[in-house]
Amino acid sequence: MNRLKITNTMIEKAQPNGRAYALADAVVPGLLVIINPSGVKTFCLRLQSFRKKLGVYPYDKIEVARQKGIECHSEHLQEIRMKN
Repeated sequence: MNRLKITNTMIEKAQPNGRAYALADAVVPGLLVIINPSGVKTFCLRLQSFRKKLGVYPYDKIEVARQKGIECHSEHLQEIRMKN
């Protein structure tokens, strides 16, 4: 999966296929925009062994999803440090 600097225009132009597919963001590692066959576009953050839903386009924009992704990354790293 190639990583791109995702923009709101790219998300808007992404068309649903018969299967769900994802666009990976190059700015925030693990940030995905999942385009479902129904046309729903969801922001998710992939961390180690799980995914966290961050929002739905167009209610949330890519800038908001990136900020939420960075916050989730930092919280996840703090949890790991506390366990060790």
